[in-house]
Amino acid sequence: MSIKKTLVIAITFLSIHSAFAQDEDHSFYAGIGLGAGIPLGPFNSRTLDPSGGGSAKLGFDGNVVAGYQVPGKAYGGVLTIGYNLNKFDINGLAAAYPDDNITAGTSGSYSILTVMLGPSIGDKNDKLSYNLGLQLGYVSVSYPALTYSTTAQGSGKTTSYAIGAVSSGSLGFQVCTSFRYSITDNLCALFMANAFYGKPTGTYTETTLTTGSQAVTGPVTFSRYVVMLNFNIGVAYAL
Repeated sequence: MSIKKTLVIAITFLSIHSAFAQDEDHSFYAGIGLGAGIPLGPFNSRTLDPSGGGSAKLGFDGNVVAGYQVPGKAYGGVLTIGYNLNKFDINGLAAAYPDDNITAGTSGSYSILTVMLGPSIGDKNDKLSYNLGLQLGYVSVSYPALTYSTTAQGSGKTTSYAIGAVSSGSLGFQVCTSFRYSITDNLCALFMANAFYGKPTGTYTETTLTTGSQAVTGPVTFSRYVVMLNFNIGVAYAL
């Protein structure tokens, strides 16, 4: 075999190997991000209606993401596991229902776990990569315990309410995007944003105590819209 042919074969082999190695180096990625969880729509509205809003406040969010992009292609898949912690806005109830003379009591926080999986599209260059995904999965919500009182304007009679903590889940969907900027060959700075929706249903226990009467305890069925927008910054590792 001539030296010329040998060089052509060697250069071709090295070019192919380099191209596939670059694709493989950037096909898999995994990362973690922390940031803010913003309740939207009904989940942010202040209401006492069990089928209405959640009176959730701005809170904490964290996400773990793992993805794969088919070498040489713009499509792939992405898995996201997220966690939100949002305080129930007990003081906001008084502003939402001024005629009820609500006396704010105590409340806990919403705890939300999401597991989402779906297809993604993306692109990349030497430093910057991005992915956009549409995911389906499960939304699990732990609702906080809540106490508050109302006073009737005419009679001055006070009614106290105590709602027990409860957990429930539902199917949901999520739109997610991530941007990764290469710091080293494998280590990346990560920015993520996602918006998810779920509508868990369940039953909580409500105890009602009116002045001069005995407490009455009974189940209350709820169907709660849970809509969140999350922004995270973190780190990722590309393989």
